[in-house]
Amino acid sequence: NIINTAEAIIMSTDATGRVTLLNPAGERITGYTAAELRDRPYWEALAPPELRQAAAALFEAAREQPRSSAELTWDSKSGEEIIIAWHAVGQRDANGAFTGIVGVGLDVTQQRLLERQAIVTERLRSLGQIAGGVAHDLNNTLAGIIGPTDLLLLTEDDPQKQRSLNAIMAAATRGAETVRRIQRFSKARTDLDKQVFDLRELTEDVIFSLRPRWRDVAQRQGLTIRLHDEVPPGLAVHASAGEVGNVLMNLIINAC
Repeated sequence: NIINTAEAIIMSTDATGRVTLLNPAGERITGYTAAELRDRPYWEALAPPELRQAAAALFEAAREQPRSSAELTWDSKSGEEIIIAWHAVGQRDANGAFTGIVGVGLDVTQQRLLERQAIVTERLRSLGQIAGGVAHDLNNTLAGIIGPTDLLLLTEDDPQKQRSLNAIMAAATRGAETVRRIQRFSKARTDLDKQVFDLRELTEDVIFSLRPRWRDVAQRQGLTIRLHDEVPPGLAVHASAGEVGNVLMNLIINAC
């Protein structure tokens, strides 16, 4: 009754790794029945192809050590990746010969996902703070260029010098616009609470931030990627700007 009602995976194997017992929780979490895992070592069904050798080595290690613990990545029968915190005890007969393992596994997939999301969120907040500081310094630098250039344009009559000053002003203005986009986008990426924002502005910032990916890198490879933006201006959205921005980034990256 304890084995059948436990929420953890409880599994036993023979000396070759074939399953001899799999409780209902194990069948529910993995999608396999015990009968489906009896004809081959369990790692051939449960471990992703690139991890099967490591899983087999872990089973072989149980021959020498009485207890082992590991966090394993398994594939359920439906193809979904699951993460199992696994604890196994080697079994021996009266003569000391290895007869298999008895293991208990906890599904920690959701827990690990939340931990990863928390780490990503904290990194984004840190990056946003750094970007804000850098943008502030750049704004001060650009203000020191734009202000004097503007004053010189008021007093300069030489056409050639005026063209040069206008070129400086245009370049500095483009730099200021770049800084503004970085500030706005970094704030959106680090602010995961819902707020009202302009989807058009966010889309423009995402496109701008990924420009090296869809334009510069593609051109160096002899490719032409045209990005069509049909989001109407002034479209107010109530959502997490950071998460919507992440969706838009993934759409562009996947398309590239």
